[in-house]
Amino acid sequence: MGADFMFAVAPQCNLTQERKTKVKELLRSLPDEYFTEIEDTYCVFGDDELTGAELRTMFYETVLEVNEISTRETSSIRLPGMDWEGVITGGMSWGENPSECYGEIAAISNFDELFDLLIQFSREDLAGHQNGRT
Repeated sequence: MGADFMFAVAPQCNLTQERKTKVKELLRSLPDEYFTEIEDTYCVFGDDELTGAELRTMFYETVLEVNEISTRETSSIRLPGMDWEGVITGGMSWGENPSECYGEIAAISNFDELFDLLIQFSREDLAGHQNGRT
């Protein structure tokens, strides 16, 4: 049995207060069962005893953390054809996460609605930057 290469990517953006509010609104709009299903399916936080309300809070905190991640274990990513920017982490895994921040980044990548919202924000940032706004 050998190691597997694993990676995770999450969108990065300028998280203004307005955008933080939109993230909270998205999280509040989904039922608790949605969060427990994500945890049961992907084991993103590694605790199947967490309630939907606890998971909702953890996802919000994860968005804030991932947006600020900048370590030797991460890199910015924007490949040809991507109209958004992200953060990537990964490496070889022998059954454990390949990096310290892999779990947080993977949590966002496993939450489609949240991932899509953050991509939207990243696209807006890039469009603003290309038009001379920052």
